[in-house]
Amino acid sequence: MKKILLSLAIIFIALSTQAQTEKGTWLLGGSASFSSTKATNSSAVRNSTVSPVAGYFINNNLALGAGINLQSITGGYSSFSVAPFVRYYFLPIGTNAKLFGNGSFGYGSYKYGGSSSNSMTTWELSAGPAFFLSKNVAVEFALAYGSTDVPYYDTSKTISLKIGFQIHFNNGKKK
Repeated sequence: MKKILLSLAIIFIALSTQAQTEKGTWLLGGSASFSSTKATNSSAVRNSTVSPVAGYFINNNLALGAGINLQSITGGYSSFSVAPFVRYYFLPIGTNAKLFGNGSFGYGSYKYGGSSSNSMTTWELSAGPAFFLSKNVAVEFALAYGSTDVPYYDTSKTISLKIGFQIHFNNGKKK
């Protein structure tokens, strides 16, 4: 009896996982990252970023959306940016996971303590597995590489590990 229930649970998870990245599904969630950044002419610093996102699957496995990036950097620095993204889910891993790739480009402001802010641009590429815990919920892990450019200051390159939490909504529509 336990084997039958386990088999049914696996089949249910497999079927519901495939439906969550279909065209017409909404994506709502975010990620957090902790990283070490090495600017061109300075020492390494630690930073943390929180990034809420919202997106829409315009095609099966392909989502477009936007996120807000809030960053705090050791030494009194902080930044805020808005970044549209493209996300593609590919290569299912077992019955309840898929690999994904994500790319974003953003614009925002960078500030040190109480001083005035400077404009900045950012870009990031990331990839990793999304583990579907249920029909609508996924936990994601990603390795990311990106760049932040503040005019008249250094351009910094960042490698980070991210953990994310996404909720997939499809309004109960059958595809």
